[in-house]
Amino acid sequence: MKLLFLPGLMCDRRLFEPLIDHLEAGIESGSMYNYPMLPGEDSMQSIAESVLQQAFHMWGPEADLTIVGLSMGGIAAMECARLYPQRVKALALLDTNAMDETRDVSDRRTQMVDRAGRIGIGSMVKHELLPNLLHPKGLENEQLRELMVSMAEESGLRRYGRHAAALAGRPDYSEVLRKFDGPAVIIAGADDALCPPPRQHHLQSCLPQADLHFLGECGHISTLEKPVSVGRLLELWLRENDLF
Repeated sequence: MKLLFLPGLMCDRRLFEPLIDHLEAGIESGSMYNYPMLPGEDSMQSIAESVLQQAFHMWGPEADLTIVGLSMGGIAAMECARLYPQRVKALALLDTNAMDETRDVSDRRTQMVDRAGRIGIGSMVKHELLPNLLHPKGLENEQLRELMVSMAEESGLRRYGRHAAALAGRPDYSEVLRKFDGPAVIIAGADDALCPPPRQHHLQSCLPQADLHFLGECGHISTLEKPVSVGRLLELWLRENDLF
């Protein structure tokens, strides 16, 4: 089994580095890949196809995949499962959402892309988005705030705009998940403003085999806000399902 990590919108491989450090000793060398940054395509299908092409190039077309995705990375994981159900064997969905995007959310996202073009993507994240991404305790962590800004700047405005289009045009993945019969786990911040608890309960209703874990005093970026807790939950799930 190969373990693939997919980061979220305006994030990169640093999103999962605390988990990688936690898991690395228990996983066979070469069997884990922390995807650097989601491909800069403007549809979820194109993003997932690019991700899978890279995975199959590394591990071969018959590789069985466990995909861990946070936020948009979780949506990309669901699209991978839709495209290649015979290869995606297990899903860890973190702070994500199976539903398609409403017009209001897409309109607000378009406005944010325009705003980022005017004031800079780093400035927009720093001054306007962080309160929606992090729990108030996370906002007190200067290093974490700077990391979020750095990842957004590294991702860049063009990729942000294309990813916004991909999110706006994505389908509802509820039926994809209902057909998925492999191991699954759902982990989310209890105070996630972007993917709140009702969205996580919906995920679990589509994946009845999945345990749902809420992390207290945690927002949308659980892997950086509560890395030890997420790492332990993920390791336990991997071991219980013989995915190591």
